[in-house]
Amino acid sequence: MKYILNLLLKIKAMIYYNRHYLLFYIDLKGIMPNFDKKIASNMTFGYTTDVDHLSSLFPNKSKIKKTIEDLFIDGYKCFSIYDKKSDLMGAIWLGFDKDHFEFFKTNKGFRIDPEEYFYIKLFVVKYNCKGKGYGTAMMQMLLDTLTKDGFIKYISAQVYIKNAPSLSCFLKTGFQFYGIHFIKNYLGIKRNSQIILK
Repeated sequence: MKYILNLLLKIKAMIYYNRHYLLFYIDLKGIMPNFDKKIASNMTFGYTTDVDHLSSLFPNKSKIKKTIEDLFIDGYKCFSIYDKKSDLMGAIWLGFDKDHFEFFKTNKGFRIDPEEYFYIKLFVVKYNCKGKGYGTAMMQMLLDTLTKDGFIKYISAQVYIKNAPSLSCFLKTGFQFYGIHFIKNYLGIKRNSQIILK
C-alpha cells in the first residue's frame, strides 16, 4: 500500500507541482552576530566532510548519502555544530552557485565578484534538536566565522514558504527578504517566475 501511495504522489508531482520560495540575502559587511551565549557555550562548530556522520541528520540515510557526496563534488562546504559529547546537531551546506549568483547580482544590482558570494544550498537541524534555538545559533556562528574570514560579502538563500522554523532563523539572524520564487509544473512543463523587491 505504501508503494502505491508513493507512486501516486510521484505521478501527481509529474502532472502538477506548485511551490513558492522566499528569497533572502545578507550583507556581511559590518554585521555583528548576536549569540545566545547559553546555547553557544554548549556547542562546538566547524567545517566537516564526514559523509557518514552528516547522513545521521536525515531519517533516510541511504538515499541522502549520494546527495551529500554530490554537494561536496560540486564544491559546497559544510558548516556543522556539535554538542559537548561531539554529537552532530546540525549542518549548513554553502558555496558558489552560478545560477543563484547571476540571479542575485542581476536582481539586487550589487557589484559583486563570484569569490565574494555564497549560496546556502541546504540547512538541516537534527530532529530532536529542533525548536531549541540550535539552528539560529548555528547560523550566527557561521556568519561570525565568514565575517572574520573576510572573503565573503553576500550570502543568499531560498526558503520554502511553509518552512516556518527556517524562515524564523533567517529573519532572526539578519537576513533580508527580497523576493518570491514561484515554481509551477503542469504536465511536465516547468515554469519559473519571481517577484523581486527593489
